[in-house]
Amino acid sequence: MLGKLFKYDMKQISRIMLPLVLLTFGTTLFGTAALKTVNEVVVPMESGVAQNVLLSSLYMVFGISVFVLCAFAVMAILFTVARFYKNLFTDEGYLTFTLPVNTSTIIMSKFWATVLWMAIASIAIVVCIFIYVSFGNAPHGEFFNTAFYKDLGEMLKIVMSKLELSDAMFLSEAVVCVILQVVHSVFMLFLAVTIGSIVAKKHKILASVGFYYIINSIVSTIMTAFTMICVTNSVEVEDPYIALQVVFVSGIVFFAILSIAEFLIINAFLKKKLNLQ
Repeated sequence: MLGKLFKYDMKQISRIMLPLVLLTFGTTLFGTAALKTVNEVVVPMESGVAQNVLLSSLYMVFGISVFVLCAFAVMAILFTVARFYKNLFTDEGYLTFTLPVNTSTIIMSKFWATVLWMAIASIAIVVCIFIYVSFGNAPHGEFFNTAFYKDLGEMLKIVMSKLELSDAMFLSEAVVCVILQVVHSVFMLFLAVTIGSIVAKKHKILASVGFYYIINSIVSTIMTAFTMICVTNSVEVEDPYIALQVVFVSGIVFFAILSIAEFLIINAFLKKKLNLQ
């Protein structure tokens, strides 16, 4: 049943997110064309009013494309969280909770759909940035910025040649820590929406925003104290790699416990405290 719910959630989110992705790619292409025009046409021109007008216009197009890219990064998160709210705490919630599935399945379906779209959005943003660098920032007279990729390749060769087993372990722990931090961030958003929607009879969205800041402040305080303890203990360790591993392993444990706790609290609220009126 989780698979069916997940497909439904992805379909609902895709109706908005796919057009946003296409819009972002479209504005990125316009911004890239503007940058390329600046390098190829405007810069070689003689200084004067015409050059200034063209520069201003083209940089405005580029600025708008960058703004759209940044807005897309924010909207990708906000819209998926908005779907969580709409599916569970509006009139749609009546239909959602009549499905023959437990609340944990519903939560995990929303979670995986949110995480997947966050990943898609992140990949789209990275691709857009590489489009800017590869074409818009290409040297005068060249269509593609080959120098950037040559430098990038040389840098990666140097890094890979010096990479040891201990470095690979360190990087893997860092990646796991970042992934768990993302998991915690999604569940924290869900928790804020859940508490705000259940506690507040009116202005549920405002209440959710308020609870997000409260929860985030509490978690940040705990995280700061936790980090200070880890760093203090790590200072006593002579090997810097071991010290960093202590920090990352501690972070993995911290975010894992936090994510599980947030999931259990959301599940408990939806089971016992849900009020859609």
